[in-house]
Amino acid sequence: MAIVSQLYSDLDSKQRAILYPMLGYLHRNRDTWRVLAQGRFYRQVPLNLSKRLLMRGLQRVMNVPRHEFQEELFRQRLEGFLVAAEPGRRVVLQLGQERVSLRKKTRSSGLFQSTFDVPSEVIRSLVPNVDQQDCRIDVKLAVDPQLHESLEVTNSLFLVAPRGLSVISDIDDTIKRTQVTQKRAMLANTFVHPFQPIEGMAKVYQQWEKQGVFFHYVSSSPWQLYSALDDFFALENFPAGSMHLRWFRLRDEILRKWQILRRRGKYGIIANLLKRFPEREFVLLGDSGERDPEIYARLAKRFSSQVKMIALRQIPDRLLEGKRWQKIEQTARKIPCLTFESPHELPSEL
Repeated sequence: MAIVSQLYSDLDSKQRAILYPMLGYLHRNRDTWRVLAQGRFYRQVPLNLSKRLLMRGLQRVMNVPRHEFQEELFRQRLEGFLVAAEPGRRVVLQLGQERVSLRKKTRSSGLFQSTFDVPSEVIRSLVPNVDQQDCRIDVKLAVDPQLHESLEVTNSLFLVAPRGLSVISDIDDTIKRTQVTQKRAMLANTFVHPFQPIEGMAKVYQQWEKQGVFFHYVSSSPWQLYSALDDFFALENFPAGSMHLRWFRLRDEILRKWQILRRRGKYGIIANLLKRFPEREFVLLGDSGERDPEIYARLAKRFSSQVKMIALRQIPDRLLEGKRWQKIEQTARKIPCLTFESPHELPSEL
């Protein structure tokens, strides 16, 4: 890890930042841990005319009572879409006493996604058993205290051991009721209504966590909803884990296409996870509503030595049956595939 010449992130007194959960894995040479860092720089701005028009269009699409748009929940859900991005900003992170400046600056969206390597001895000084078990440490954004006297931006870095068992889980209609196949209901459940869990899923995940299972949440939900999702996970006691979401522009992805949760890119994200942990075993868990079954079956075929099971929650208006189910089983070959309507149908032990 190179010495940092710039001690602080390029964040002035009017700007804000958020760190998203980070994932670390032991590099092939075993001398370093590679960290996937991600977050966003932004600033609050007054709503201009175009954003007000977008909000009105979104309200028309959802067709819910007008008073619900006046509530604080709607404002909070939209906030991530309405703030102004801060592109071209330097990002400096702090792990323990060590600091590292990311190679890439923030993008036009204000997002940053970059990797950096940390010597194994540095990681072991923070968590001695990191090579044998999954660990969690805090990462802090290095901010100039003269500009931000009380600002502290932190999140978790999950250091996942080379060997073990992971669950790759979808979010919408797998652990959270979204109704993604019904567009108006999907938008209302995303922006207006409190998030509702799939009853019983948190309990199953908690049982698996006690057995040493680690969780990777891979979803087409937007990064702009990360804070709301994080609150939902904490409230419903879902195990913490790495997060892999997507970025959406309010104009393009919601109003014009009326569809937040598209699956393009999900295959690549999961494939990269599997390649980063060639010695780990994985369970893929999703639902029948969109393309999870087809994506998971293709992954099982390609990574047959790592994927141990596929589990898919049945969505009533798009059941996994008939020719579609036959094709899934044929593609996945010998990898066990099961469907379930209630979480109690899932195995209590993996």
